[in-house]
Amino acid sequence: MYEIEPIINDVWQMTVRSYEAEGVKQDCLFLQERYGVGVSAWFALLSLAVLGYRLCDESSLTAVLSRAETWQNEVIKPLRSARKAARLEQGSVDEMDAVAAARKRLLAEEIAAEAIQQRLLITDYRAHTQLTTPADDEALLSLASDYIGLYASQPDEADQAAIKRVVAAFADQRS
Repeated sequence: MYEIEPIINDVWQMTVRSYEAEGVKQDCLFLQERYGVGVSAWFALLSLAVLGYRLCDESSLTAVLSRAETWQNEVIKPLRSARKAARLEQGSVDEMDAVAAARKRLLAEEIAAEAIQQRLLITDYRAHTQLTTPADDEALLSLASDYIGLYASQPDEADQAAIKRVVAAFADQRS
């Protein structure tokens, strides 16, 4: 087995770097809006593969995602919905400032919830993993596609292009 805290930190840092790569944020928002993809869980899976932690078999993916997906549906999605709904079309400067501050706090809570989701996934990953070499491009693309396949049964060309750009951001971080 492996110590979890350093891995949690490495996965979060890789998540942040990948999300900041050119075009990745837009691709993630596209897939999230279109299918409800859990980006933080997806990024955790890709990060772990890049770090050399690989699922023992393909059937393990569902077991590893169980708590992470529940957290996505019960915590992250409601926070995101509240943040998106917190808008004020008209109002005083003070009211508009208060709404903007509330949206900022909701975003911070949403990001904190995503970090917790990654912790849950990494913890559950331990029972279904083996340490190997970092995943090659083909293995990363396969894992990314398997995860997106849980949301979209027939990803179209735009989906596949977005998946490939995200995978490239993670592949660039292999050491």
